[in-house]
Amino acid sequence: MRAAAPVAPGGRGRPRVRFRVRRPPLHVVLLAAIMTAGALARVWGLGWGLPHTLAHPDETKFVSIGLGMGYGDLNPHWFGYPSLFFYLSAAAFAVLYGAGWLAGTFPTLFAFKLQFFLDPSPFHLAIRAVSALAGTVTVLLTYRLGRELGGRTAGLVAALLVAVNPLHVRTSHFGNTDVTMTMFLTAALLFALRARRRGRTRDLVLAGACLGLATSTKYPAAFFAAVLPAAALAPGPDAAAVSRAARLRALGLGLVAMAAAFAVTSPYVLLDWRVTLADFRYLSAIRVEGWPGDSGGPAWLHFLAFSMWYGFGAPFYPALLLAVAALAWRRDRAALVLGTGCLVYFVVMGSGRLAFSRYLVPLVPPLAALVGALAAAPPVVRLARGVAGRAALAVALAVLLWLPAWRAVGQAVLFARDDTRVLVREWIMRNVPSEATVVWLGSGFEFSRPQLPLSRAMWERLIAAGDRPSLLGDRDRRTQWRTAREMLASPGFPPRPNYALLEARRLAEVPAGAGAPVYVVTPEHPLEQFAHVEAEDRRALAERATSLWEVSPLTPRATRAVFEAHDAIFLPLAGFDGVTRPGPGLRIYRLP
Repeated sequence: MRAAAPVAPGGRGRPRVRFRVRRPPLHVVLLAAIMTAGALARVWGLGWGLPHTLAHPDETKFVSIGLGMGYGDLNPHWFGYPSLFFYLSAAAFAVLYGAGWLAGTFPTLFAFKLQFFLDPSPFHLAIRAVSALAGTVTVLLTYRLGRELGGRTAGLVAALLVAVNPLHVRTSHFGNTDVTMTMFLTAALLFALRARRRGRTRDLVLAGACLGLATSTKYPAAFFAAVLPAAALAPGPDAAAVSRAARLRALGLGLVAMAAAFAVTSPYVLLDWRVTLADFRYLSAIRVEGWPGDSGGPAWLHFLAFSMWYGFGAPFYPALLLAVAALAWRRDRAALVLGTGCLVYFVVMGSGRLAFSRYLVPLVPPLAALVGALAAAPPVVRLARGVAGRAALAVALAVLLWLPAWRAVGQAVLFARDDTRVLVREWIMRNVPSEATVVWLGSGFEFSRPQLPLSRAMWERLIAAGDRPSLLGDRDRRTQWRTAREMLASPGFPPRPNYALLEARRLAEVPAGAGAPVYVVTPEHPLEQFAHVEAEDRRALAERATSLWEVSPLTPRATRAVFEAHDAIFLPLAGFDGVTRPGPGLRIYRLP
C-alpha cells in the first residue's frame, strides 16, 4: 500500500491522503485459486466411510500404533513402513486431544481413550487430515518445481495438473503414507534442481534431508536418491565455476543428511534390526509374488496400462512424450535430474508383481513439472504471442485437464455420500434388538462388513481369550486389553445397543446355539475377493430366511465402473455413471 502525495486544494483545509492498493500479480492470484481448488478437492468428503474404520485397509494400523505411542513407547514394533508417519499420527492425536480438552469434548484422558472404543472416527479423521494437508502443500511445491524447470507459466500448469490429478486427490483422502512421502519427495526434487543450478552445498544438503524424511515415511522414496548425484554432476550455468571436488563434497554431505534424517525420524528401524529384517523379508516376498487378486503380470505393465491410464488420463501420455522430446532436444539438464529419479523409481517399483495404483503418487509432481515445462518450449512461446495461438494452447490445456478433473470431481461426489456400510450399521442399530447375534457371512468380509459396537459378553470373551477385534490393530496387546478392562469397569459401557458378532464363511458354520433370531449380513460387489458369498448359501438364505433390508451402491447403469481388483477400496477410480455411493452391496436377513 503506497500513500499518494498530500493535496490541499487552493492551499486551504487539511491535506487529503490517498492510498493506492497494489494489486497482486496475476500469477499469485492464479496460484491462490489453484491452491484453493486443490485444498477443497482433498478436504471434501474426508470423513468418507466412517465409522467403518477399514474403509481404507491400512488406516487401522496407523491409528493403533500412533495411539500406542501415547503410553511412552516410541518403538512401533512393526517395520512394514518406517516410523515417521507413525510419529506424525501420534502428533495429530496429541493435537486432537488438546483441541478436545479445550472444547470440553475430552475433559479427561480417560474420556479420550473411551472415544476410541465408542467411535474411533476422530482418530481416523486426524491422520486423514495429515494426508490432506500434505497433498495441498504438494500443490504449492509442484508450482515451485515447475517454475524452477520452466518459469512461472510452467509452474502454474504443473500445480494445476497436481491439484486435479484424480490419483493424488483420491490418495489424499487416505490416512496413509503415500501423499506425505510425496510432499517430502517434491521438496527434495526442488532443492536438487536448485543445487544443480546454483551449485550451493546447502541446497544439496536440504535435498538429502528431505529425501531422508521421504524415505522415513515410506521406503521406496530412497530410489529417488539418484537425483543427488545427477544434480551434483550435471551443474547449471551458475554452478559452472564450482569445482568437481566441491560438488563431490556437497554430494557426500547430501547423502549424509539423507541418512541422518532417516535415522533421527525412524531410529528403531536400526535399533530393532532383527524385527526390521523379518519385516523386510516379508515385504520382499510379496513384492516378488504379488498380491492376491492382482493381474498376475509385471507391475510396470499394470502401472502403464491401468494406474496411469485412470490416474493421469489418456491425454497425459502424448503430453508427457512431447515434453520429454522437447526437453531432450534442448538438452535440459534440470529435466535430466527429474527424469533420472522418475526412471529409477519406476523401473525398480515395476520390476516385481506388487502393484497398487497409489504407488505412482510420487511420480505425479515431477511428471506434472515436466509437462508444465512445455510452456517454456520455444515453439509454444512463439505460438502464445498471437490470439489464435493462445486460443489453441488454451484448448490443448483444457483437453489435458478435462478427464482428470472430471474423475477428481466424480470421486469427490462419492466421498461426500454415506457409505453403504454406514447405512447398514444405522439400520441395524435402529431395528435389531441389543445383544442380538449378527453373522457376517462370506469370505473377505473384514473389509466389507459394517462395524457394530460389541456386547459386554463378547468383550469379556475376547479379553479372556487374549484375542482382539480388528479395530484395535495388533500392537502391544497387553496395553490394549488393560485399556479394554478399564472401559468395561466404567459405568454404562458398552453403550446400548450392542451385538454379539460372528464370522462365517459358509452358512453351515453358523452354530445352532447362536440364539434366535439370528441376523445375517451378506456382501456383493465386483471386488469379489473382498465380498464373496457362495451361490449355494445365497439360495439357502432365499429359501429359509426373511430378507429385511438391502442397499446397493451400483445401479444397472454402472457398467463402466473401474475398481482396482486387488485393493479393498470400494470406490471406483473411473466410470462413475450409475455408482451412487461408496461401499459394497449389503443385504440383511433374519433366520428363524
